[in-house]
Amino acid sequence: MLYVINYSHEPHFNIAAEEYLLKNFTGNILMLWRNKPSVIVGKHQLTIAESNQKYIQTNNIPVVRRISGGGTVFHDTENINFTVIISSEKPAINFQYFTLPVIDFLKKKGLNACFEGKNNIRINGLKVSGNAAHIYKNKILYHGTLLFNSRLDVLKEALNPTGAKYVSKAVQSIRSEVANIKSFFERDISILEFENQLKEFLINHYSIKEDYLLSNSENEKIEELVSNKYSTQEWNYNYSPDFHVKNQLLYDNSTVNFCIKVKRGLVTDVEADTEDYKLNKFFSIIKGQGYSPENILSALNEAGIEKGTDISDISTWNILKYFF
Repeated sequence: MLYVINYSHEPHFNIAAEEYLLKNFTGNILMLWRNKPSVIVGKHQLTIAESNQKYIQTNNIPVVRRISGGGTVFHDTENINFTVIISSEKPAINFQYFTLPVIDFLKKKGLNACFEGKNNIRINGLKVSGNAAHIYKNKILYHGTLLFNSRLDVLKEALNPTGAKYVSKAVQSIRSEVANIKSFFERDISILEFENQLKEFLINHYSIKEDYLLSNSENEKIEELVSNKYSTQEWNYNYSPDFHVKNQLLYDNSTVNFCIKVKRGLVTDVEADTEDYKLNKFFSIIKGQGYSPENILSALNEAGIEKGTDISDISTWNILKYFF
């Protein structure tokens, strides 16, 4: 098994690196890594239903879809991610087996850690780690989070979708009360100290004899994967299952019920019980647009709505909050 050194904090790169390592390396791999603030959604999830779109857009928090299943998680540089890629003649996902060495490490640090539910690690009943997996041919990619000293207030805001009601067959996240691992220590400990101790423990557990630093050529291939997949609207948003958006819109002292139909990430139809000219023009503009705040706001701008036209008063977040 190799220990892959990864200094990057870029979420698009790091998620792409996992896929590259899974599909291009033959040996088993361990990698520890951290991301700058980002929202990471599961492969089969409806992106906009898993996060507060206004909050993440306003705070420039990127959203990246991973290739594994499971729920949405929040990353920042005070959260440690651990990746294990192993080969198997008959690959089958076993989260308890995969998380056991991490739990053993936490116990060695004097923490009351245990495996709970389908894929969580908890300390004193509070979730500190969520885990997911993906099978590719005869290999299994396992990865998980360790909330060390993350901004839980930002996590809560970013993963708190508001407004619209989404109807789809997408996998929905199961929310749990979370805590930072650092809060359970009696003495102060930095994330670097904790990460180095975790690295040493896992290297001994897996009997790893070699560190590996990605070459310039390998980094370039990962960056290509970022450009072609992990930084695209098509993957991060449009890959979501088809869905309907239903909600009530308060406008001009009246309540308007509407339903937006989205297929492959594009608005295909809008049904609304209104004859109001402004609203109907608004709905006509968003047809055919990618269903994301950025795309819809861009379409409104291109239509001149932000430049004082007759429906400029419905192009703000006060309206978009009903859609996202």
